[in-house]
Amino acid sequence: GECRIKTPLTAGQTTIKIGAGALSATQLQSKRLNIKIGAGEGIIDNLQVTEKCTTKVGVGNLELGKTNIVSNIHNLNSETAMGNTEITGKLTGNNTLKCSTGNLDLTLAGRKSNYSFSTNTTMGDITFEKDSQSENTSTENYGDVTLKCSMGAITVDFMN
Repeated sequence: GECRIKTPLTAGQTTIKIGAGALSATQLQSKRLNIKIGAGEGIIDNLQVTEKCTTKVGVGNLELGKTNIVSNIHNLNSETAMGNTEITGKLTGNNTLKCSTGNLDLTLAGRKSNYSFSTNTTMGDITFEKDSQSENTSTENYGDVTLKCSMGAITVDFMN
């Protein structure tokens, strides 16, 4: 089945589980968010998580954020097995993103210098695209980002 949420949703604790269905949401604000996708698809255009966000993607697809809206995700723990995960926005706090044989695409607000990156690859690839050429000269550290890639691909790009 398909679930569409067109009005803004605000909650303290949110759990979303998608087997083979589809979810599309315009705006979700939550203190704590847990998303688990099997073979389905989840799209959230504007995401605001203030305490902790956990995502697990099997062979499905997950899209969090759009380039024209800055989503803010605090303390993200993301695991992508064979599927695809796309995250666009600002990561704050301590973030760990793991990719097994799937694809993980990050488009982060700010510049590379706004984050502290730690990377670990086995047979996979982690690629940093060119840094934002914006006029953002902020030296603020938004968050720590740990990237772990087994056999898949992680691409990190920046926007502002």
